[in-house]
Amino acid sequence: MTYQKVSASAVVLSKDGKVLMVRRSLDDEFLPGIFELPGGGTDFMEDPADGLKRELREECGIKVNVLHPLTAFSFKMPHEGVEKHTVEIIYLCEMVDEKQPIKLSFEHCDYKWATFEEILKTPDNKVFTEMIKVVKDHPLIQSQISIS
Repeated sequence: MTYQKVSASAVVLSKDGKVLMVRRSLDDEFLPGIFELPGGGTDFMEDPADGLKRELREECGIKVNVLHPLTAFSFKMPHEGVEKHTVEIIYLCEMVDEKQPIKLSFEHCDYKWATFEEILKTPDNKVFTEMIKVVKDHPLIQSQISIS
């Protein structure tokens, strides 16, 4: 059996140019303990930007403005006994209120603000690393980092 899903993730930048990263729960079946961009799967017929707003409210307790898509990529992997193809859209987002506290759901156990250089030094899967390189070099990200 195979299936396909659409996922959306957020590059939420702090005023000093750091990226919000969340750590998957240690007892998660899929990539336990791995730091990732916040986001997740969209519901059937849900606009990816709306799904991303929902996911950040549910998983991090924050409200964001979804500003612009930065890149998209896809990957295939076995998950829960089936072959899953995921198309992931990465968006530049901003917190509605920078003073909002991060309140993680059970899906994540920690968070951090990291520079792109720190993220790229962390061993991770090849697809994620290549995606972060593309996002880091995007003109919208470069303009945001140079402002901070």
